[in-house]
Amino acid sequence: IEQTFCGAPAVTNSPKQPPRPRKRREASDTSGERGKTISSKTSKTSKSGSRGGKRVGSESDDVGAMPSMDELLKKYDTDGSISNLIEMERENPEGMLEHDKLKQVQVGSEQIKCDVCRAVCKVTLQRAKKQRALHDEDALSDIVSSICIGTPEGSDEYPKYPGNPPLWGELYKVTPPSSDLPRWSLTRLRKGEPMQERSGNAEYEDLVVKHAMISRACKAVVGETEVELAELIYRLASANMALTSEIVSGAFCEPLCHTLDNIKDEV
Repeated sequence: IEQTFCGAPAVTNSPKQPPRPRKRREASDTSGERGKTISSKTSKTSKSGSRGGKRVGSESDDVGAMPSMDELLKKYDTDGSISNLIEMERENPEGMLEHDKLKQVQVGSEQIKCDVCRAVCKVTLQRAKKQRALHDEDALSDIVSSICIGTPEGSDEYPKYPGNPPLWGELYKVTPPSSDLPRWSLTRLRKGEPMQERSGNAEYEDLVVKHAMISRACKAVVGETEVELAELIYRLASANMALTSEIVSGAFCEPLCHTLDNIKDEV
């Protein structure tokens, strides 16, 4: 057995030297061969993937489709609590805020009333001129009634933002108190300045605070002011005045702004 096994040529002969590694070709040589190498690898991969009748597809083919929100709710929301939270977030997002953020909404919505009033006059006049409604009191009333919301009531569309704030608020920013102005303020964006909603830098809660402030202040301005804005614009337009937002806000907002200034002075 030893003679047969140990005397075999595979044992007695010296092993062959391993082949030397190939030298890398110069860049000029390899550039022409790169396409061939890639194509050969691709063909090998496709052959190996097709063995046994199996097809090599994309990663999404293996993972499967992502379940929809309705499917997830049907599976996990057995008692309806998740659906209730989602509906609450959609209808009243400020109700989901922490106490300190909600306090900002309460204080800020009072402090920006004068700024919001001027913005409301500007936007209302723009819409009235665009719709040629300056001499139509009913049309003016319709414009004013929807000035504080984004999506009109009864519409089939979902609001663009939770709480349905006015969309003209995208053109403005809400700024917290500072050393220059010790109160919350609403200012129009400068030309080229990105909207907070589209900048990608704003936190969701900060946008909820902004929208809630504007919505609260807008509804308070339109509802609490003694003179109706639609009636005022109609009367000013009937007097053949070349209406500007400054004229409208001067007649509509100054009593409110004067009252707010007096309150701040007393405080």
